[in-house]
Amino acid sequence: MGDGGALATWVGQGTGTIAADSSVEYRGAIYLYSTSDAWKRLNSVAPLFEYRVDADGNYNAEFWEWK
Repeated sequence: MGDGGALATWVGQGTGTIAADSSVEYRGAIYLYSTSDAWKRLNSVAPLFEYRVDADGNYNAEFWEWK
């Protein structure tokens, strides 16, 4: 949610792997949609992502704009 109540929704697709130490890694893309004028550029962007969670629950997420 942004300033003034702007909203965006998203759907993601990808794949994940679970390591022997119980850490998890996901990679994929998310697809965004917003009716807000401030965020409507998101409707034409497909961010790629990598998301990692270690065995202790610590996580790191990175996103890149696919141009």
